[in-house]
Amino acid sequence: MVVGPDEPSEGRSYEDEDELHWASLQQIAQRQGVAVDAHELSQLPHYVVLTERLRARVGRGPGLHDAD
Repeated sequence: MVVGPDEPSEGRSYEDEDELHWASLQQIAQRQGVAVDAHELSQLPHYVVLTERLRARVGRGPGLHDAD
């Protein structure tokens, strides 16, 4: 499973969307005073933790596990 753009916009490649996604996160971090570039961000591990409310809404099917 991934977090980021699902599918490229019309006329764009998966690589284009990936670059735009990380550049957007870089801008958000920089606005909050974090000096980082998009490539560095893309190399960091990241985890998504679903709240109980969201897990109840989508169900606890395969792939929906608690974070260790």
